[in-house]
Amino acid sequence: MAWETWRVLVVDDHPDFRETVRYVLAGDPRFEVVAEAASGEEAVTCAQQLQLDIVLMDLRLPGINGLTAAATIKSDRPEIIILMLSGDWSAAHDRRAKAAGIRARIAKQQFNLAEIYRALVTDSD
Repeated sequence: MAWETWRVLVVDDHPDFRETVRYVLAGDPRFEVVAEAASGEEAVTCAQQLQLDIVLMDLRLPGINGLTAAATIKSDRPEIIILMLSGDWSAAHDRRAKAAGIRARIAKQQFNLAEIYRALVTDSD
C-alpha cells in the first residue's frame, strides 16, 4: 500500500478541543493538520482555498452549523471526506448528515485514532 498523507481541516469553536484533535492526529504521521477554523463560515472558506482530504467538524458552531457548512463544502468539493464531531446526536441529525454527504459521525467523548480509522473505511453509501 502506498504511503498517503491526509491533509486535515479541524473545525470546532473550542480551542481546547481543536488542540485535543491535533494531539490525537499527531499519533499517526499520515495526518497533517493544515488549518483550523472556529466557525462554519471559516470552514467553508478554508475548504475553498486549501487542498484538503478530510474535514473534522463540530456539529454546533457559531454562525452556520456544521451540517450546513458540510453541505456547502460537499457541493463545491465532493471529494473531501467530512467526519462530524458531536457530543449529542439524533435521528434527525443522521438524516441531515447523510443528505449533506457526511461520511460518519464520531462522538467527541470517543474521539481517538481507532474511531477515525473506522470512519474512514466506512462505505459512504
